[in-house]
Amino acid sequence: MSWTFVFITAKSHSNLIPVNPAEKKSEIINPAIEISNLFSAILKSNFEFSHKVFSVGGFVRDRFLNFFSNDLDVVIELQNGAEQFSKYVHNQFQNETTEPFQKGLGYPIWFLKYTENIQYQNILYQTKNGSVDFADSQKECFPDKNSRQRITVFGNLTEDILRRDFTINMLAENLTTNEIVDLSESALKDITAKLLQTHPQKNPDQVFSEDPLRMIRAIRFCCKYNFQIHTLVQISIRKNAERTQILSKERIWDEVKKIILNKNFFQALLQMKDFNLLSYVFINSNQINISESEFDVCKDHIPLNLAMLFRNLKLSEAEHCLITLKVETHLRKQTLLILDALQHISTHKKINYRQFARTYFHQLSDLQVLIPKLTEPLQIALVFPLQMTSKLNGHDVMKIFSVQGPEIQKILNEALRLEDELVLSTKTVSTDPALQDQVLSRLKALFLK
Repeated sequence: MSWTFVFITAKSHSNLIPVNPAEKKSEIINPAIEISNLFSAILKSNFEFSHKVFSVGGFVRDRFLNFFSNDLDVVIELQNGAEQFSKYVHNQFQNETTEPFQKGLGYPIWFLKYTENIQYQNILYQTKNGSVDFADSQKECFPDKNSRQRITVFGNLTEDILRRDFTINMLAENLTTNEIVDLSESALKDITAKLLQTHPQKNPDQVFSEDPLRMIRAIRFCCKYNFQIHTLVQISIRKNAERTQILSKERIWDEVKKIILNKNFFQALLQMKDFNLLSYVFINSNQINISESEFDVCKDHIPLNLAMLFRNLKLSEAEHCLITLKVETHLRKQTLLILDALQHISTHKKINYRQFARTYFHQLSDLQVLIPKLTEPLQIALVFPLQMTSKLNGHDVMKIFSVQGPEIQKILNEALRLEDELVLSTKTVSTDPALQDQVLSRLKALFLK
């Protein structure tokens, strides 16, 4: 298996970009780069794995583009190489790494995590908390047209690169020489031109039909890096948009979440709409809200972005959309509370801001981002400390008013409302005995007739 070295040295200089493993450390240490540099140091004196270990995919792409990436994927061009090399690394640094394990049966990916920094050949590598996915170089096929399930077998590096989605993800770094290898002969050119396209030897229709998730990934990459999507790729996405129906909602949500965290949700929504993907990603897509000014203030806040997206829907409809999309429970609850608060503001002409603050206490900062005019009335209403519960308790209410069940809560709610009203009118804290006497007197007038 010596052809890789021959292939690299035979390539023209334009396809080889040297990477300095001793590059100047940034203020923020990136464990993935440290691990990559450590591997380079190891491989320079290891004959067995020399010229067979490559970092690939997003990690190489982002280093080339000067983006931070802590997602290190390493391919070993050797059958069962992922297992062998991960175990070799662990044996070298048993006290600083976890025991490697296979991530999926029948899919040769091995995972290893660094628990400590590494001292190797008098150099300190700040690897702590970094992790690596090791994989054999593979080739693949998709036998089932109704799913994106694939069958992989061992293949050489060229075959491994060929199975990747876009040329910008087809760069590999030979960790023995620290040379960037462009086996597609198009990746470097496309990155320079800020162009997103599939491998020159593959039809985009085949790429998207085999794995429709790649269409959503195309939008994510385009928005994140401000790239243009190749015309043929655009045509193919529109043609194959319906294929996204075979995707699990979990996979789709994972991509949508990454788009939000990259602060590109508005641009991505516009592109999804343009490429006929919106209706396959979000149900009730004809009712969702796309407004640049609103999304601009949401940044990478997931519940805020989702609340803006579903703002035009009824609460029950929004909840159905979130459940269908498989949004995590805690994010779904936060989104629905924000939506509930927004609907409360739009439907109530007169708002008790102290009660509003009590109900949506944990959403107040988010709501003020969306609606800055909320800040002033909330500040006025909360000049005096806000009590989350009435000074009265359920036992007091039962004893004084001789009620049970729902009537108890009804009286307690009214007690809180009266406390808020009196706090603002008398400018007295709610715990003041005189104020509480007034609350009790008014409650008796209402409920002891």
